[in-house]
Amino acid sequence: MKKIVAVLLAGIMLFAFAACSASSGEDDTTAQSTTEAVMTSVTVTIEDAENESEELTSAEKKAGFVSKTVNADAGTATYTISETDLEDYMETLEKSVTSCFGTLSSDMGIAGIVIAEYNDSFTKTTVTVSADEFDTDNIKTIKSTYLEAMENYQNWTGNSDATCKVVVVDEDGNKLS
Repeated sequence: MKKIVAVLLAGIMLFAFAACSASSGEDDTTAQSTTEAVMTSVTVTIEDAENESEELTSAEKKAGFVSKTVNADAGTATYTISETDLEDYMETLEKSVTSCFGTLSSDMGIAGIVIAEYNDSFTKTTVTVSADEFDTDNIKTIKSTYLEAMENYQNWTGNSDATCKVVVVDEDGNKLS
């Protein structure tokens, strides 16, 4: 009788372990599905990249890029990145366009910049300057700085054909450029 009870208990324990391992397997599958959903990657192709290297830079790795393929003949680079990291990267690019204001007025020492305003698609920037303090020789620097940032943003959004424009005006709205 004791042997029968021992065999039954051993059988019950085996079923309990089997049930636990089956449950654990379901959790692993759920965790794997969740990870795959988070890691869904997208490819982004940008133009004007004929001088790019196939190697990811440390900044690109830090931003979350997984791989890069350069087609020198077409002048394009195709990047692979997770959707979440791409969204974060696009926010960084938007901030780089808006940070031009601070860079020009503090880092480059261009006096007289009052405000810079952008349209929603980052294709037009209007920079208002104080006519009393501003040197019009700086218009070219302002335009090239904003154009470079906006065109980089347009490349990443897939709008490489977008026309970007920078307008410099005085506080009365008179166009200086």
